[in-house]
Amino acid sequence: MINLEIFKSPANEIAVYKNIPIDQLNSVRAFLRANGHKYRFIFRGPRTGHFGSKGLYTTKSDAVAFSVYKDWNL
Repeated sequence: MINLEIFKSPANEIAVYKNIPIDQLNSVRAFLRANGHKYRFIFRGPRTGHFGSKGLYTTKSDAVAFSVYKDWNL
């Protein structure tokens, strides 16, 4: 299991964890859900224009890393 403490965001940022390598997504997701937490995963990497011409987000298939946020909608 990955040590999430090394990816912990500073207290003044909204993300809980950031810049986690994408190959750790399944293990991080399983760990957080097993502990009863509900989080949102935002993918980071190249923005390839999947949403209009400006490329407003990164798709999972293009991601090289991800950030974790508390899910305020759950």
